[in-house]
Amino acid sequence: MYISENPHKEKPLKITTNNEDIYLNVGECNNEVDNKEAVRIQIRLAIQNHFEKQLSILKKNKLIKILTLFFIDEVAKVRDEKSIDGRGEYLKIFDEEYSKILWKYKKDIENYKECFPNYEDVLQVREGYFAIDKKNNIVEVDDWDPTKGEFEVKKKSQEDIDRGISLILEKKDELISFKEPLSFIFSHSALREGWDNPNVFTLCTLKQGSNDIAKKQEIGRGLRLSVDVNGNRCLDTEINELTVIANDSYENFSNTLQKSFNEELDANEVTEEILFKTLIKSGIAKSKVTSDLINELKNELIENKIIDKTKHILNKNKEQVIKSLETITFTNEIFKDYTEEIKENFIKLMKDKGSNKIEIINGDNPEYINGYSSLIDEEIFSKIFEGLTEKLTKKTFYKCKIDDEKYINESIDLINEELKNYKKTTAVRITDASGEYENTEEFILKKESDIDTDIDSSETVIQKSDFEIVEYIMYHTMLPRLAIFKIISNIKNKFALSNQDVLENIAQLLLNKLNETKAKNIISYEIIKDYNTPSEKIFGIDNISQEDFEKEWRVFKANSGKTNSLNLYYKLDSKGEKEFAESLQQNEDILLFTKLKKGGFVIDTPYGNYSPDWAIIYRDTTKENEKNIGIYFIVETKIDKEWSDLTQEEQDKINCGKLHFKAISESIKFDWIKSYQDFKKKFNVTDKI
Repeated sequence: MYISENPHKEKPLKITTNNEDIYLNVGECNNEVDNKEAVRIQIRLAIQNHFEKQLSILKKNKLIKILTLFFIDEVAKVRDEKSIDGRGEYLKIFDEEYSKILWKYKKDIENYKECFPNYEDVLQVREGYFAIDKKNNIVEVDDWDPTKGEFEVKKKSQEDIDRGISLILEKKDELISFKEPLSFIFSHSALREGWDNPNVFTLCTLKQGSNDIAKKQEIGRGLRLSVDVNGNRCLDTEINELTVIANDSYENFSNTLQKSFNEELDANEVTEEILFKTLIKSGIAKSKVTSDLINELKNELIENKIIDKTKHILNKNKEQVIKSLETITFTNEIFKDYTEEIKENFIKLMKDKGSNKIEIINGDNPEYINGYSSLIDEEIFSKIFEGLTEKLTKKTFYKCKIDDEKYINESIDLINEELKNYKKTTAVRITDASGEYENTEEFILKKESDIDTDIDSSETVIQKSDFEIVEYIMYHTMLPRLAIFKIISNIKNKFALSNQDVLENIAQLLLNKLNETKAKNIISYEIIKDYNTPSEKIFGIDNISQEDFEKEWRVFKANSGKTNSLNLYYKLDSKGEKEFAESLQQNEDILLFTKLKKGGFVIDTPYGNYSPDWAIIYRDTTKENEKNIGIYFIVETKIDKEWSDLTQEEQDKINCGKLHFKAISESIKFDWIKSYQDFKKKFNVTDKI
């Protein structure tokens, strides 16, 4: 074989052989895998991934039962009436592969036997859920075409599908219990939308020809926060990872899925949240950022032709939008004082929205094996590492003292300010038009103008009782019932709370106010006796994939020789953070440094768990002994930011960090830094290279 013509634009690659010429377009391959063999490989990978994921979760002491879901296009490939034992092609392959794979994990499974009841009985671990008729007989979906949309089926077929969905929903709670052996589920494509279980960790698409909508709906079956056997949501991002065994190339699969999510995101829509964040980040006091002020910003953007009346960016060319914003002159007095900040933050928030991506990692690429690097001599390493571990494993809780009456009065003022202009109105568009008969006696209607306005609405809102309002707020804020009654009894436009959207907003306002009040009134942190965070959780190692190296700053790699970095690789958040890590590595007086795993080492704060970025051990040069134990630093990196650039929540968390470490030990220092130079200044560090 030899290449006779290189590909160019739309022209395929031409390969000449003794027998024939082969033409290949981008992404094509002439070495086709037999479809049956491809299905076998997919099923094998799905079973392997299931056991590896389930065992890894159990080893983390999390009681979360996982499920694997197979999407098929024909019921007969699972349940075949013509077969002697009733098994279809897919079940025969599954049973063969399951028995082959099982022995590899048998030893580990025995350690958690209570979580794998009857796991050797393949009939109990796999099941199929399909459309059924009125007599409860399994049926193929009449006129089903996997390339069509979800609801493009006949009415009778939809009824069959709905009955199949109801069957599996009845067993939803049992499926996430370890008492139920069933873990592998075969489902017809038509159950994409109705089938919903939070613990689907592996999806395997055995069918052909999914359209883009179907693909996204299938993925949606696995994009749920998992729950443990007690119904508690798991927020661990390492655990909440969906694996898709796709019968498609990674590039095509990920690009199609990413495009679909981005289209749904509508990157050009300027939401209320974008406008709110723009004003807050620009430095305007939160008490001033009312719905009226947000509307004024929206109207000024409309008048200056930045957005249209539907709140969408007029010019999809982002550079043109930036130019238009540079020339804008605000009329609102508040906006005038923050003109540059509003422009800058609006552009940044819209750019961030347009660049949102879901992380899709190619499982076919081998992961980079992370590990511990070659450090200074073992004796010194053991001492400094043990010292660091002892300090980081301690847990604390915060104590705060809140003036109840002050909080209640300030909350009343906050809500009254938020609702002061609230009234029952409906947005309408009034169109003026004129009509006349033409010479042909055809009546022609000509539109003159459109006017958007708000009118008083006669629509009645079902009034919520005070008890309903209090219960809702109490559930979402954990405030005492009596305090909530005192607050709502002093709300001037209390009728607005019957609107569910308004009630949700007010509950969030009260929660934010409560968190801020707690943070400002923390008295101290106290150590929890006889409780330590497991060290393996604190010093967990990041898995690094090929995709992480696509951005040059995304991964820090320790020097191949002797280094003071605890791990070989670290995932980073910015280019500045990589420069910081490289500077730490070059300083010989830095005995040890490591990036702390998010969610591993945490500090309890009113806003939830807080994870600082770096742990650093610095040589104590005040001591004569060269092999001395160092000084411990914990560092929060806010690269290229000033204190005033940080949000109130970020500032409060940093202050909580200081109080936490003050309670832990006087030999440990915590602070935030904006650069390596700032680190040296705040921590009194010198360079020794």
